[in-house]
Amino acid sequence: MNELTCPIVRDLLPPYAEKLTSEETNAAVEAHLDTCEGCAKYYASCSINLSIPMEKPTASDRKIIRGMKLKLLWYLFWPMLYGASWQFGWQDRILRLMIFALPLIFIPAFYSVLELNFDPEKRKEFYRREQENLNAGRGTSFAQAAFLAIPILIPLLFWLVPILMNL
Repeated sequence: MNELTCPIVRDLLPPYAEKLTSEETNAAVEAHLDTCEGCAKYYASCSINLSIPMEKPTASDRKIIRGMKLKLLWYLFWPMLYGASWQFGWQDRILRLMIFALPLIFIPAFYSVLELNFDPEKRKEFYRREQENLNAGRGTSFAQAAFLAIPILIPLLFWLVPILMNL
C-alpha cells in the first residue's frame, strides 16, 4: 500500500479521532502517525475532549420555552385541523368553527379598549399594562390577538378568496 501524505492524513484525523474510520484506514493513519511528528501533534489537538458546562435553565427560561411551545402548538393546530378536514370532508364544519373562533380571540382586546371610555382609572391601568407588554417585547394586546388570529385567518382566506373572485 502507498504511504499516505500529510495533507491526506490531516483530513482523516478528525474522523479517526472519533473512531469513524475503517480498520484499514486506522492502520494506515497509525503507521503515518508513528513516523510523522507534525501529524502526531495535530492528532493530539484533534483528540482533546472539550467539556462545556451547561447551565440549568432558570424559571424565566422555562417560562419562555413553555410559551414558545404553546405558541408553536397553536400555530400548527389550526392549519393541520383544516388540512385534516379535507381528508374527511369536514372543511365546511371546520371553517364555521374557525369563523366562530376568530371573534373569540379579539373580544378581550376590544373589550379592554371599550372600557377606556368610561373609567379614568381603568384607562390608566390599561395604558400601564400596554406599556409593560411593550417593554417586555410582547406588543400591544391587539397585536397579540392579531398574531393569535393568523393561523385561523390563513385557511379562511384560502376559502374566501375564490368565493370573492367568482362574484
